[in-house]
Amino acid sequence: MGNHYHLQLPRLWANVCAWKCFAATGPRRSWSAAEKATSIAESYGAGETVCGVARHHSLTSQRLFTWRRLARQTALSAPAIFVPAVEPAETGGCVAA
Repeated sequence: MGNHYHLQLPRLWANVCAWKCFAATGPRRSWSAAEKATSIAESYGAGETVCGVARHHSLTSQRLFTWRRLARQTALSAPAIFVPAVEPAETGGCVAA
């Protein structure tokens, strides 16, 4: 005899709960760097949530959180760029406009 576990929700919740199922039905999906950047930028927008943006782009929130984390790590690990400062030549106390 096998163990059978069933999830039973109270009848009150029957009409309240809505589940969205992401089923893998084809080849692995891939996203371009531009698509990832767009989703990441949208998720940082005012009034946006990661879950809402993920749903809009048919992603899981875990995938979008991962992209955000990797983008932050990449930005932090990028080497600093130093640009030499150039002072303008003195013009006798006047600043040329």
